[in-house]
Parts: sequence; structure tokens; C-alpha cells
Amino acid sequence: MRTQILFFIIIISFMTSCRPVHKEPAEFTNNEWNTTEKVNFRLSIEDPGEYDINVKVYYTDQMQGTYFAIGLMLKAPFGEERYLERSEKIFKNGEATGEKNKEGYYVYEMELFKEINCVEEGVYKFEAQSLMPTHTVKGIHKLELLVKPV
Repeated sequence: MRTQILFFIIIISFMTSCRPVHKEPAEFTNNEWNTTEKVNFRLSIEDPGEYDINVKVYYTDQMQGTYFAIGLMLKAPFGEERYLERSEKIFKNGEATGEKNKEGYYVYEMELFKEINCVEEGVYKFEAQSLMPTHTVKGIHKLELLVKPV
């Protein structure tokens, strides 16, 4: 009996650790993101430790350019701030590099912070901004912030 309970606890722990801690979408009206519009995410970290922070970009063929560029500000509850900029190719030879989902959008996951140490419990704030060279990014449906334990 003890073996079964221990096995059950191990399985539940494994399943919990494989899921993202946070998965929050931000959808855009008419599949357009105005570059002056910042996207805000909030995450309550209850278990300090190392995390990978990625963003999934959901887009259409209407997206202009070859690259997608984003800036992300991370604000920790104890006052620390970190900022990064990423630009990755989402079209190659006119073809989308993301996988097409059942809704018809291409989905591309970008790595933002790798093994970042969240040292304190509390609410971590994330502010994303478009770094695309146009005032309005057309063809972008949604961003989804993923925060995964390492």
C-alpha cells in the first residue's frame, strides 16, 4: 500500500512539474498590434527558483516582413527590472516557420529568458512591446506568455 501511495505522489509531482506555471494569452483586435500598445502580464510566483520564460506568437500570412521583434520588461516584486529584445525569423522563403494550428494560425515559440532565477515569492510583472518597424503590426492574432519551471 505504501508503495502505491509513493508511486502516486511521484506521478502527480512529475505531471505538475511538466506543466507551465503560467500560460496567459493576450489577443489583438482585428489581428493588429499597434506599436504604442504595450501588453501586460502578471504572474504570482509561489515557488522561487529557476524558470524559462517564452512567448508564443500566433500569426497569419498577413504578417509583414521576415522577422518578428519584441521587447520584454520583467519587473520583480522586490524592485529588480530586466529588459531584453528578441528578433527571430518567422518567415523563410515566403513560408511561415511556425506550425499551423487547428484555428488556422501559425504558432512560433520564442525563447526570452533561459533559466532566470526568481528569488522571491510575489507578483512578477511582464510588459511586452512591439519592436517591429511599422506603426501597426498586421497579421498578429495573439501573444501567449509561458513561464515554465526548470
